[in-house]
Amino acid sequence: MLAAVGIAPEKGTADIALWTELRDQRISQVTVKARIRQARLRASKPLEPADGKGTAEALAFEDIRASARWTATTNGWRIHAPQLNFTQAGKVAHLDHLVIDGGRQFGLSGRELDLSPLAAVLSLSDRVPDSVRRFLQQSRPQAVLREVRISGRRDGPMQGSMVVSSLSLQPHGRRPGLSGLAGHVSFDERGGVMRLNSSPINVAWPMGLRQPVDFRLSGTLALWRANPGWTLGSNQLRLQGEDFGANLRMQLGFQGDGTAPTLELGANVDPATL
Repeated sequence: MLAAVGIAPEKGTADIALWTELRDQRISQVTVKARIRQARLRASKPLEPADGKGTAEALAFEDIRASARWTATTNGWRIHAPQLNFTQAGKVAHLDHLVIDGGRQFGLSGRELDLSPLAAVLSLSDRVPDSVRRFLQQSRPQAVLREVRISGRRDGPMQGSMVVSSLSLQPHGRRPGLSGLAGHVSFDERGGVMRLNSSPINVAWPMGLRQPVDFRLSGTLALWRANPGWTLGSNQLRLQGEDFGANLRMQLGFQGDGTAPTLELGANVDPATL
């Protein structure tokens, strides 16, 4: 199953029960129940170093518990995991009831998924674009994703939606980090929209701020393709801190050619006492 996404097991102590079903002299179904202690996974195709800095080629978990079934379908294959738990640094992350479809049409769905182990595993997969893998390794995203629905066709259109809670990204290099972002996300291959909840957000930017800043952010963020890059923007965001507030309009452009991002920002700042 891991080999299908470009990931290889390296070591670990496993208790595994395996059942297979044959149909017309072909394997039509594989059911696995497993517990793996001190598991270590590695990328079948490691990332090329960027800016002279190496990238993570392996990932370690103290414990993995899984109950999963791979089924051959007319489309290709399906993996359904009623139980899929990862323990890392003493914290258990749940990906229970994860469903992945592969073939001409692909899909991913889940009721409630911890993003952390999913992002870490995806960062090892050579099926994921190198730029995305590098971002996942550097920012180490964490969040709870609910009502996840993603579907599409290989080399064709795709669409998805999910509810994001407590998204956090670690700062790296010149890029700031944040925690607490939440909202409803919908997207397709051309871009997406996130309708923000007005939840407390913390921004940490060692290169730009003396200390972390706390505020609430409400409104809608949009992401759209601007070949060969992407643009993130909004024409109405509400920023509210303890003793400051502003209505914002912004566009952040990622050129896709290795050059620095561009920023267009307009703000109507609330009256404040200095």
